[in-house]
Formats: sequence, C-alpha cells, structure tokens
Amino acid sequence: MNRSLIPVTALLLTAALPAPAAEWTTVTGHVREVTGARLPSAPNTRVVVAAVDESGRIVARQESDDAFSLQLPAGHAYSLLFTGGDETVSTLIWGDEATTFRAEGGAIDLGHVGINPTTHRSFALREIDLRPVATDTVMVSEESP
Repeated sequence: MNRSLIPVTALLLTAALPAPAAEWTTVTGHVREVTGARLPSAPNTRVVVAAVDESGRIVARQESDDAFSLQLPAGHAYSLLFTGGDETVSTLIWGDEATTFRAEGGAIDLGHVGINPTTHRSFALREIDLRPVATDTVMVSEESP
C-alpha cells in the first residue's frame, strides 16, 4: 500500500465514525413556592438543589434563592432534591409521578420549580417531559427475484 494514502485513509475512517455523545448535561431552573412566589419566604434562607445519581451519591449541589444550574455527567440517572431552611427535603416529581430522569447530554431547562414543603414534593410549574428521546430503527431488505 502506498504510504502517502495512509493518512488520507485514517482521516476518512475518522470522519465516518459517529460523533461522541455529549459528556455533560446542564440542568437549570428557578425555585418557587407552590403559590409561584419566589423562595424562600424567610429572609436569609436559601434552598439547596442537589442531584443524586443512581448509586445515591450527590453529584452536584447549589445553594440558591432563585436560579440554579447544575452540571451533571451524562449517561446516568438522577433525582433532584430540594432542601429548604427548615431542612425539609422534597423530590422533583414529573410526568406520571416519576422521580428520576436520565441525563443524555445537552441542556434541560425545568423553568420554575414549585416546592411544597408539606408534601415533600417539587414539580415544574409547566409541563415537562424528561423521558429519553426514542430512536426508531428501520431495517430495509430487498427481495431477490
């Protein structure tokens, strides 16, 4: 084989490979009371937003009285927990009572997240769908005469 073709062949093979999946998922939102009012209602009290992976490890956390942004390694399932000044923990609930979502890269904007410390539940104040994007596989076969 001609040695001058090796770099060109390697370049063509590299270009034909699929692009690597995103390594991080950014989850953003704004914390609100269930009434839609800004949290927290008590002065100098902040809410801690934490992402917990499938092994129970806290992967990211941020204190906030409004906006939050968490960087999560892609390829894992997470639950989001919100803890207020009274140490009450609430879990993000979405869809049909789901409490986990899979981070596949890119960005997830939850919008305004309502926290209800009485029921220990948090939820997006708009409809969200955190299910992974489904891809269809199509098989084509040709019949020979």
